[in-house]
Amino acid sequence: MVLKIIDIIFSGMIGYVIDTLYHNWQYLLISILIAVGLAVYINPAKLKSLFLRRSKLMIFSSVGFGAFACLYDCRTRHQPRRPGRPEPDR
Repeated sequence: MVLKIIDIIFSGMIGYVIDTLYHNWQYLLISILIAVGLAVYINPAKLKSLFLRRSKLMIFSSVGFGAFACLYDCRTRHQPRRPGRPEPDR
């Protein structure tokens, strides 16, 4: 009985993770490439000094990043569900 419940729970979680990755792989790939590019090609000390010298650039870039993050979050939360799959509790 307990093993059956655990099997149901894990199969639902694994299916949901696979479904989410299927719908969002493009965004994840772009995010990974941007993160790798930033880590390899940008010196954090130079970026910090650039932002400290140009505060308007820092403000606009942080607002733009916040707007992009909101759009990404809204995109991932409202994925169409496949027929027969219940909507997960949030």
